[in-house]
Amino acid sequence: MDPFEQSDLIVDLDHLPAVTQWLRGRKIRFAEVERHETLRLALLRLPGAECPLWLESTIAELRDAFMFEYAGWTPLVGKNRHVLPVPHHAAPAGVPDAGEGVRVGVVGPGEAVVRAMAPRAEVRSVPAATAWAAATAMAGFETDVLYVAVTCTPYDGQPPLALQRAVDVLGPRVVIVTAAGPQTGYPAACAGVVTVGLTGQEAPWLDCFADGGAATVAGLVAAGTVPGSVTAREAYEKLLAGGDPMVRRYLPPG
Repeated sequence: MDPFEQSDLIVDLDHLPAVTQWLRGRKIRFAEVERHETLRLALLRLPGAECPLWLESTIAELRDAFMFEYAGWTPLVGKNRHVLPVPHHAAPAGVPDAGEGVRVGVVGPGEAVVRAMAPRAEVRSVPAATAWAAATAMAGFETDVLYVAVTCTPYDGQPPLALQRAVDVLGPRVVIVTAAGPQTGYPAACAGVVTVGLTGQEAPWLDCFADGGAATVAGLVAAGTVPGSVTAREAYEKLLAGGDPMVRRYLPPG
């Protein structure tokens, strides 16, 4: 069983009234700890949870009840899973004025690598130990490039609700760079992110390989972005087109 906060339940705001009504009907105590309007999610704390299996069984019972009542429909709920930091590697120094006026957000470690590649960029970093903390940190940045240096590997293979929502909300306007890692992890396996793998690695969600890993790609994208002239997305596409020998496009086998 993958680790998660055993008292936390993440709920879509549109489904929150139905979920809280069900919890009250079952005499399950809860408190709304936080609400995030951008992500349209709420974090509930169920103080009666004494072990991970209790929360697992409660979520299963909730879903079964709604499936029976509403012909298979279930509310969007999820666990607040733990995330782990992704290792990063040292990177060569970039051009001294690279990244002028570019904003970069880093969730987890790797800020120093991004700063080395884009010395003039405005770089902010936030640590995160849970999916909720990572997702809300992602949504809290006003950036051109977002490097997510944490990963979560759910045993059921499904993306954590909070991380998937953050990618869905931010992906259309921000270049989100993630590291693939040795296992199927999120947000790396989410659609809508730039996933950087290790040379020789194969997975359908990979986009490229890079000497130095995902932090290097985030730094290079920031360095190639010119506000008002070259967007972060255009800078990334230039990298894939051969703009830097450290980055190589992933080509699926066959």
